[in-house]
Amino acid sequence: MIATRKPGPLRRTGHAIGVLAICLFAAFPIYWMGAIGALKREALFQFPPVLIPTEVDLSNFTTLMADPRFLTWIVNSLKIAAGTAFFSLLIGVPGGFALSRFRYRGKQSFAVMVLSTKMIPTIVLIIPMFKAFVYFRMLDSHAALIVGNVAFALPIVVWMLYTFFREIPREILEAGRMDGATPLDELRFLLLPLSLPGIAAGALMVFVMSLGYFVTPALLGGTANMMLAELVAQFVQSLVNWGMGGAAAFLLLVITLSLYAL
Repeated sequence: MIATRKPGPLRRTGHAIGVLAICLFAAFPIYWMGAIGALKREALFQFPPVLIPTEVDLSNFTTLMADPRFLTWIVNSLKIAAGTAFFSLLIGVPGGFALSRFRYRGKQSFAVMVLSTKMIPTIVLIIPMFKAFVYFRMLDSHAALIVGNVAFALPIVVWMLYTFFREIPREILEAGRMDGATPLDELRFLLLPLSLPGIAAGALMVFVMSLGYFVTPALLGGTANMMLAELVAQFVQSLVNWGMGGAAAFLLLVITLSLYAL
């Protein structure tokens, strides 16, 4: 038996310091987001910046939550994110199944092409969408936002489900074929039940991604369909109100983390 040496106290201390530094590095943006929302307006422009507020001002949070439109913004965000997740899975599940189980010429090239669409700048895809939605009179609607978000989320969903479906042993599907299962039966009764964790993870990922989109709502949704992420961008870029922007971003983060906790 080979004896293993335990790390010494100095090495353990170094590991602990490294882990603590990484945790602080990851947590600081979250802390700073909330701190910006809780700082007084004059303190936001001080140099050096106030890292630890001595006076906490929650007026940005109370003003935002007291706005009668705030609930509408939350409902819009949740509805559009849920619709994006639903239709992304509705299209992505058959797409991932076809890539993982069927053999045809050019399959790998097609799979790479699907993923490579994520390298196209957002604005390049938004412009033809905008013209199409104007033509079909869908602009400034939930449907336009959902279709736009699905176009950006679908490649990731297809590849994620393609990976999950590919990991399922082929022997299970072959046993199903011996019992007379059609490809649709394989998907419904074999692949979907075995892939539920992956499908749930994909749905949650797309839902959270949709909550963070702001280019699509800004160009396709209009003020009546404003989402929280667009509100954050508007506070920071147009109104230069860092306090309200920090408060809105922190509340959006709380909603997102609550969904992950569920």
